[in-house]
Amino acid sequence: MIRKSLLLVAVMVALFAVSAPTTGFAASGYNGAAAAAYADTYWNKYNSAWPSFANSGGDCTNFVSQALFAGGITMRLSPPNSGNAAWYMVKSKQRHWSYAVPWVNAQANSIFALQHLPGVSQVASYYGVAPGQMVPDNATQGDIVLYDFNNDGVYDHE
Repeated sequence: MIRKSLLLVAVMVALFAVSAPTTGFAASGYNGAAAAAYADTYWNKYNSAWPSFANSGGDCTNFVSQALFAGGITMRLSPPNSGNAAWYMVKSKQRHWSYAVPWVNAQANSIFALQHLPGVSQVASYYGVAPGQMVPDNATQGDIVLYDFNNDGVYDHE
């Protein structure tokens, strides 16, 4: 696993396990290795099949959602789902993109994962992580790592 230094002095990091083999989530068809392979392929070259939010506040959660989708998570359209229970990015016949907030927002995506995907659990939290400091590695391929840069309880980055 590649480890990257954090640029901020105080940060809260949460790790969500989404690929433990004993979970209902894994049994539902999620493949963490496929999600990781997608991330390895596109981390430094954008997948033009998807829209970019790089100029609209950041593209990180959109990228994580693409990887989770590549790993087998099924989109949850609205309707019938709404709010943080919806999770999708679709192109209309007019070539306009429609999406649910959890697809592009770290905080909303954390709520979607924890409350609406069976078997997902938060497995670790670390407070006050200094730049370059290593934290215990409880992650497996395909897990989500979220960052709360302000330590205000709202995730800012995935």
